[in-house]
Amino acid sequence: MAKLIASPVKLEETVKAPIVSPVVAVDVQPALASVQLQEKEGGKVIVIAADFEKSWRKVGLALDKSRIAVEDKNRDGKIYFLRGSADKKITARYQVTVTEKENFSEVAVATSEGKSDKESLRLIELLFKNIEK
Repeated sequence: MAKLIASPVKLEETVKAPIVSPVVAVDVQPALASVQLQEKEGGKVIVIAADFEKSWRKVGLALDKSRIAVEDKNRDGKIYFLRGSADKKITARYQVTVTEKENFSEVAVATSEGKSDKESLRLIELLFKNIEK
């Protein structure tokens, strides 16, 4: 039977080159959602990470999907005019505005007087629920 005899080896002799680990930069912040519902000045707004053109289209599709009756729309004015609901006996008129900001669009629902009320909050939440995210 053969005996193996190991001779002591110094660590300095075995490692000739320094060990270098590659460093990879990782962004640890989560990406922002493309559509968010946010509180603003006593009401709520939908923030869409898109330009006006895409946001206008998304809002139009969400209105259809939500079965919210649109009486008229003014693309140049960036406003959808909503029809009052007969089944809920809502007589006030509401407007959905799409406003382009620096790198996003903001969607708001208000009465024709520009005020937020209980029904406008319900409408914005319904739109948010049905908007493409």
